[in-house]
Amino acid sequence: MVVPALENESSFDFLHAKAPWTPLVKKILGPHARLAHMGCIISAPGSETQKWHSDGDHVHSAIQLQPHCLNVFLPLVPLTPSVGPTEFTPETHLEWTARPGNVTLTSSAGDAILFDFRLRHRGLANKTQDTHRPLLYITYGSPFFTDTENFSSNRYRALPPLVKRRVRTDSD
Repeated sequence: MVVPALENESSFDFLHAKAPWTPLVKKILGPHARLAHMGCIISAPGSETQKWHSDGDHVHSAIQLQPHCLNVFLPLVPLTPSVGPTEFTPETHLEWTARPGNVTLTSSAGDAILFDFRLRHRGLANKTQDTHRPLLYITYGSPFFTDTENFSSNRYRALPPLVKRRVRTDSD
């Protein structure tokens, strides 16, 4: 879910220039790294495990390049096994078929989880009956990189027009 208000640096400076992960992002992607996407992912109680995926591919087909894009996941609730934390397969940012064993990261609310955009991962099932698992995602890219896939309107069907909902009053 894209949340445009989060991109307001003056209101959310702790997610932008003052974010504690910013020095690491700039060290990996270079001093001109820029925000590509920002939003929220919510796993509802009872949701199923996602399919394995990466958020993007390599930018060169013949040689392995340094990271060009990074994700930061910022959980808004503790990531415990029951709420469905993210599971990663190490080394798949280098070779999609790598099989060194999966890693599931649990964390406290507010811990930043930073990973290569190309890394294979999935959100696990939310096995709770009453706890949503919201997390902010922030994607940074090298200056040359433009993500034309993840939020392209070509990937999604148009939603139907919203229907006005009548609010009940005491007189109803």
